[in-house]
Amino acid sequence: MVTFQENWLQVLQTTFMQHALLGGSMVALAAGLMGWFVVTRQNAFAAHALAHIGFPGATGAILIGAPVTLGLAV
Repeated sequence: MVTFQENWLQVLQTTFMQHALLGGSMVALAAGLMGWFVVTRQNAFAAHALAHIGFPGATGAILIGAPVTLGLAV
């Protein structure tokens, strides 16, 4: 049996891992809540379309040196 880390509790006590677990938990909660609203309001197609619309705008903003949020808004 291969062990990658013998005392994994020591790894979980590092500041990096604590921040990663906290950040990941917050993102998971927010995504779950937003996903629930999208499904219950039957807006899944609109949410999917917004992602496809925003990506080229953000990419174009990066290419011309403008703020990404401006590209998403346009």
